[in-house]
Amino acid sequence: EQMLANLDGSWDLQLLADKKGDGVSYYNTTDTTQIISVQHMTCQASCVTNGLFGNIEQQASLRYDASDRIVTPVNAKSTQNALASLWNFGNGFATSVQNAQQIMSVDSVLLITRRTQRETERDYFTVWRRR
Repeated sequence: EQMLANLDGSWDLQLLADKKGDGVSYYNTTDTTQIISVQHMTCQASCVTNGLFGNIEQQASLRYDASDRIVTPVNAKSTQNALASLWNFGNGFATSVQNAQQIMSVDSVLLITRRTQRETERDYFTVWRRR
């Protein structure tokens, strides 16, 4: 499938927004990156925090649901220190790569995803630019 082939590669987070657009965060300095290997169905994600917190990294296998276009990290392993863990709640990393993502659109330049929602959580959209 073309969508899955387009997904392969390195992506930098550009924007995180809630469903209403009230909460929009821009990532102009490209703090969060995910590298997706379609051939191996794996994902590596990293977030560079400011020096005090250290970096956050995650590696996971991916499960792809073609009918709903949802990519879900499986058996994720994260590396972070305690301060980074606290910072992680407000920086968008958890929303953008640690949860299942529905692929809304992907081409050679942009990837737009929606975090698959649990009933008690907001709907978040992310925009990624190919590195």
